[in-house]
Amino acid sequence: MPIDAVLMYLLQIACGVGVYLLMRSSWHRRADGRYVRVPKAYYKNSAQLPKATSQEPQAYDIIAYNAYSEALWMSIAGIGLIGFSIFVFREGYILLPLFLLCFGLWVMVSGIKDFVNRKPQLKLSQTGIWTPQLGYRSREEIKALSIITKRRYKSPEWILEIYLHQPRATQALLPDDTLSLSSLTPCDAVIQYI
Repeated sequence: MPIDAVLMYLLQIACGVGVYLLMRSSWHRRADGRYVRVPKAYYKNSAQLPKATSQEPQAYDIIAYNAYSEALWMSIAGIGLIGFSIFVFREGYILLPLFLLCFGLWVMVSGIKDFVNRKPQLKLSQTGIWTPQLGYRSREEIKALSIITKRRYKSPEWILEIYLHQPRATQALLPDDTLSLSSLTPCDAVIQYI
């Protein structure tokens, strides 16, 4: 049937776009304009991080959390995709609804996970910075902070890169931690503070 051929082409294109979107997050733009691929295991292996040498302050100037609205919209979009996949499946198609169902589940679970996570994602004070990956780092331990702007659809996405004086031994040119500021609230106050 011709509709099956069209669906097969669309499925291949959708898989290619999906792989591109997943792999795009592992490529980071450096301040000099070059792109560097950062494997996910690089960020997950916290054993290579140097230990913090300073005490965490009692109070922070800014504490940033995941944005409720973005996580809520992702959850709603995932539920909508799941509903649309059920509607298309009832029309007699198989491949497209399966793809939409898987993608909708992924979007919904990602949104719910961010919506439920109420732990701080970034803490800023005059004496240092705290992230879930690095913990608290004083200004003396931090070599550089840089905010890189990427285009995400029509709106910019701000990414904070943190470089320590004692970088991870394997990849000294890469940041020790990256954090998307666009998905945090209050994003503007964080950018102005840094």
